Amino acid sequence: MVASVPTSSEADFLRISLAVRGIEAMVSPASVYPSIDFVEGLRITVRASDEDGAREILGLLGVDPVEPEEPTPGT
Repeated sequence: MVASVPTSSEADFLRISLAVRGIEAMVSPASVYPSIDFVEGLRITVRASDEDGAREILGLLGVDPVEPEEPTPGT
């Protein structure tokens, strides 16, 4: 996950902005309950190989990227 945003329009804007620059992104809800998406937001994820580029682009767009997750031991 490289970003989390509160609305589907923001998520679509970021997905399209990344796609224009050659980075395929996927939008998914942070929760299985659509009624609380506005609280938990929508996740923007990209391939691991595209994370650095996506974070750079998000920064240029004024979006605070989510910090990379630390690998879980044993996985």
